[in-house]
Parts: sequence; structure tokens; C-alpha cells
Amino acid sequence: MNAAPPSGRPPPFLRIIARQDGALVLYDSLSGAAATLPATAIDDLASERDPGKALQNILDETGLSCTDPAHDRAVFEAHCHANRADTPERNSFRIGFLLDRLDEAQLNVAVAAAREEMNRRRNAPLFLHFWTWSAAAFAALHGTMQALTAAGPSPGARAADISLTLDASFPADDRAEETLEAFSALCGGTCQAVFMLHETALEKAGSAQAYAHEVFRWQSLFFRFGFTPAFILLIGPASRKTMGEDFFEELCFSGVYPRNIHMSFVMSPPDEAAISCEMHGLDGHLYADAATTLLSRATHRIVEPLALGYGDALRGALSRDARWPRFYHCPYTRPTLFFAGDHAGACPVALTRAATGDRGIAPLLSPAQNPDAALMSRWRQRGPHSIDACRGCGAAALCASGCPLAAFEKHGSIDAPDCPPVEAIDKALGALLTQEAGTAG
Repeated sequence: MNAAPPSGRPPPFLRIIARQDGALVLYDSLSGAAATLPATAIDDLASERDPGKALQNILDETGLSCTDPAHDRAVFEAHCHANRADTPERNSFRIGFLLDRLDEAQLNVAVAAAREEMNRRRNAPLFLHFWTWSAAAFAALHGTMQALTAAGPSPGARAADISLTLDASFPADDRAEETLEAFSALCGGTCQAVFMLHETALEKAGSAQAYAHEVFRWQSLFFRFGFTPAFILLIGPASRKTMGEDFFEELCFSGVYPRNIHMSFVMSPPDEAAISCEMHGLDGHLYADAATTLLSRATHRIVEPLALGYGDALRGALSRDARWPRFYHCPYTRPTLFFAGDHAGACPVALTRAATGDRGIAPLLSPAQNPDAALMSRWRQRGPHSIDACRGCGAAALCASGCPLAAFEKHGSIDAPDCPPVEAIDKALGALLTQEAGTAG
């Protein structure tokens, strides 16, 4: 006879999601263990003389209990620390240029600082990021890459993975093709084109159909030169239909591969700064409101939402078995050096704001000609292991403390949480899981 499993306690990162059909979905975001208790099991619990003990027995049987919650938290925090180690042998680093906000002199300064950093990190994998929101900025790609890889004290023709971000608001014409051909000839690693698609660019195109057609033309051009495309729809309160429904469907029918389409629900219509990062200004309430309508439409079931942010991370775990704890929220918390105007920093949104005159953002940035390593380290070290308000939170392994810039905007410091509306999102996901369970049944 097998011995009964040792009785423990609920793990510190357990999420309990109530489905509308009465079932409970239990998920431990640290271990990845999950279980669904049907409504009948919940009724049986209620009839028990000691429901708490009966529930604990269920947790034990399903592997959703732990003997030492403090140990689980320590394991999570140790992983957070380990993922932030800046050792050249193991850690990748990122260098990027917001080309619309760099004049010729500023770009020369930025390239010189970038080459110095590349030289310092000769043994680490390199990612190069470029943001281009206009034809003029796109035309600067080749010259910038030439300057970065020219012979000299920097690593020369060093292989680097490329991320090129644009919004397809300018035409994929012959000049763009020539630029991309010359640029791609200098690229020695994998290449990704990230389309940040938003309402303002759609209005400029004139219609959802016209905008989708231009995106498809860009996709075809990038395919020709070996780029893998990804498409991020920025959806605000007023653009749920225009972007989330009409434009999304036009993309699908225009020939864009829908598996690579993602949605980011944001608080307000995005400006140039906001479209540089899909993780800034996330609107958890809008996500919760849209989850049971927009994301459950027949045409939208192919959407693979971004696996960043509390709502998408939890939904990915529960509906796609994509189980993992989140150690970062910000995608730019690895060693990172981005440039815009006269500034260097880790946040493309903050850099764009500073380059357009926002002096209040200065504490997050350093001069481009002399990047502040301590400031970069502080950005990288921030997380759910370093913020007191996060260290006892059951959502920390999915939320990962939220956006550092949003925390700065709310609290005057990045060393503070940017909390999502956990209860609202949990409730919405419960409704969505109910719909998905009904469809599967």
C-alpha cells in the first residue's frame, strides 16, 4: 500500500480561478502544476465537515501543496537574481537606435558609444534593435549598420541578431527595398521585423483594408530578405472595433500569417513614444473587459497573445499549457543600451519622450556619450525579488512587478510595483475558460 502524500499548505503562488460553470481552476505559477475541480467536487467540499481540510487533501493529491511556502518564495527570488547576472560569457546584451529621434551628429555619438560597448562585451551574444517610423529613418538603416560594423577597435563584422520595428505607415517602395537589401547584407544573425500596428497609422492609410494591404506588402518584402515577421496590434479603449476586429480580420484575409499576430491592450491611443514598446501602458481593465468578447470571437481563436503581462501569462498557462514563472515584465531588462536624441537608456518609451522635450524623465536616462553603467544595472536588477510590496504577493511570479516606467510615473521611482487589476483579470479569465471548456466539450 502506498503511503499518503505528506500534507502541506497552499503554495505561495497559487492562483484559483473561478469558472462561470462552477468549476475551479488551480494553478501554481512557480511549479507549473495545475488542476481543475469540477462543480460537483466543489459541492462535495461544501458538504464536508471540515472543507478546509478536504481542500488541502485535494491540493496534496494534485501536487498543488507545499511544505514550506517560504522555501518556494526563496526559490523564485533566487531565479530572479540568477537571471539578472551580468556575465559576458552567458548573458546577451542589446543595443538599439530610435532612428527618428537621432540627427546625424547624435547618431555619430550613439554609434561610437555602441561600438565601445560591443568591444567591451566581445564574448556575449549581441542583439541590435532599430526603430523606424518614417521613410527617412528607414533609409538610415544601412549607414548605421555600416558604421557599427566598420573596421576599427570594435568587433567589426560581428554576428548579431536583428530586431527591426516599424508601423508600416510609410510605403514599401523601391527605395525601401534597396535599403533593406543593403542592410540585410550586413546582418550575420537571425532577423526579425516587428510591426507595431496602431489606430493612428490606420487612419493615415485611410481604411483597415488599405493599412492591411500595406502591411502585407512590407511582410512580403521582409520575407524576401530572410526576416521573420511579428505583428503587434495596439488596442486602446476607442479602437477595440477598428483595430481589434476590423483590422485584425483584414490582416488575416490579406495573407498575413495570423499565428504571429499579438494584441496589446493599452490605456490610450499610442503616440510615437508608446508604440516603441508593447508593454508600456497596459490596460488590465480593458484586457479583462475584452477577454470574453474580442478574444472569444471565432476569427480570433488563432491569436497567440503576448506571454508577458499578468493576464496573458496566466491565460497562456491555463489555456495553452505554457507554464512558467515570470522573472521579468520589461522586455529590456537584460544588459541594454538604447539611444535617442542626446540620451542613452534601457527604455525606448522614456528615451523618445526625453528626445521630444520631457525633462521629467531624465532620472531614468544618461548622456549618450557617457552611459551610466550603475543606472543600467539598477534598471536590470529591479523586479519582484527587489520590491518589498511584491515579495509577499501571490501574483508576483506572473506579474513580475509590472512596467518600470509606469512605476516611475506613479510613484517617482522604478523601485515600486506597477500592479495589474488581478481580481478583474482573474474573473474575466474564469469567464473565458468557461467558454473554451464549452467549446471543447
